[in-house]
Formats: sequence, structure tokens, C-alpha cells
Amino acid sequence: MAIIIPIRKPMEHIKEVLKDIVEENTSNPHINFDISEVYDIEIDGIDLKDSPDFCDAYVSNASYKDRELTEEECIQLQDENPEWFYEKVCDEAFGE
Repeated sequence: MAIIIPIRKPMEHIKEVLKDIVEENTSNPHINFDISEVYDIEIDGIDLKDSPDFCDAYVSNASYKDRELTEEECIQLQDENPEWFYEKVCDEAFGE
């Protein structure tokens, strides 16, 4: 006796995957940050033993134009502004 396991139709699966991708990309629109309007920046993961790389440091919280950034937006802010981020890390680490 053979056991038959139903398999989703390939097109239905593709539609579901595409729908998920679209939802992910539209729920968090890209922000073109004006760094001068970013404030209340919190940097976590700073370890002085890791100086000067600070590879574990990250923006844990920040505000932009009168609202708090989401986790994804904090990641985007950090990724798109590496020199600014490194300066903030050094300021936090060395108290400048």
C-alpha cells in the first residue's frame, strides 16, 4: 500500500513566496536619512578590547524626525552611514 502525500502546486507556492516578499519590502520602506535630523542615538555592543574595530557595536535605538526608529531602520541607518556610525561609536567609547 502506497502513501500519497499531497504536494502544493508549484504555481501556488510561487505566488505565496512572491506575496511574502512584496509584503516584507512594502512594510518597511527605505528612508533616505538626513543625518542632521537623527538624535537620541544609543549605541550598544561596544567593547574596548575590540578597539579600533568595534565589530560588535550597533545602533540599538535612535530617533528621526520626531519618531523612534524601528530595529530595521536602525540597521539601515548604520549600514548606509558607516563613517558617521564609527564616529558615534568612538564618541561613546572614548567619551568625546
